[in-house]
This record gives sequence, C-alpha cells and structure tokens, in this order.
Amino acid sequence: MKTILKMSYAVCIATMVLVGCDSNPEKKAENVEDAKDNLNQAEDELTQARADSINEYTTFAENTEDKLADIDARIIELREKMKTEKKETQIKYDKKINELEEKNKALKEKMRDYNQEDKSKWESFKQDVNQEIDNLGKSISEIGEKNKN
Repeated sequence: MKTILKMSYAVCIATMVLVGCDSNPEKKAENVEDAKDNLNQAEDELTQARADSINEYTTFAENTEDKLADIDARIIELREKMKTEKKETQIKYDKKINELEEKNKALKEKMRDYNQEDKSKWESFKQDVNQEIDNLGKSISEIGEKNKN
C-alpha cells in the first residue's frame, strides 16, 4: 500500500512538472521577441525623455540669460541716472546698486553651475531662479522710483 501511494505521489509530481513546463518553442520565441520589443520601446522613451529634458533646460537657460542681461542693462541705466543726482543720493544708492549687481552675478553663476542630471530638483530650481529674478527686477524698480521722488 505504501509503495502504491509513493508511486502515485511520484506520478502526480511528474505530471505537474510536465504540465507546468512550457515546452512550446514557438511561444518561448514569441516571449523573447516581446521582451526585446519592450526593451527597445523603453530605450526609445528614455532617449526622448532625455532630449525633452535637455530642450527644456536649454530654453529655460536662454530665457534666463535674456532676463539677466536685461537686469544688467537696467543696473547700468540706474548708475547713469545716479550720476546726475546729489552726491549724498549717489552714495545712498550706490551700495544698493552694488548689491543688485552681486545678486545678478550670483544668479548667472547658479545657472552656469546647475547640474542638469538632477531632475528631482529641477522644478524647485526653476522656481527659485524665477523668484530671484523677479525680486531683482522689483528692487531695481523701487530704486528707480525712489530716485524720481
């Protein structure tokens, strides 16, 4: 009886192993082709994502450079206006204008030193740079307005 049970058990296991194995070579080849197609598609998507990221950064960098150049021009314009003011007014605003120049220079360095590989911080970086540029623009406008009064 034990021998029959052992034999039955062995036959069941052998049957499950044989049924569980996929011996269809056509299906295996099809699975390999599907895997290759999926890999190729993933590589294409990665290449496209990298290109999109580079294009986005390039566009942002060009726009930022234009804004920073505009700020440079506005600072030069402020300096020229200050030359016609009283000496005490010139001294008062010269320090503020120097600070604006330093901030503008720091922003240029920040853009130059940015690591494009760090996608996780990209949105925060863009927001920070845009905020700093807005603050610089407002500061320049405030100095110009105070100078008119």
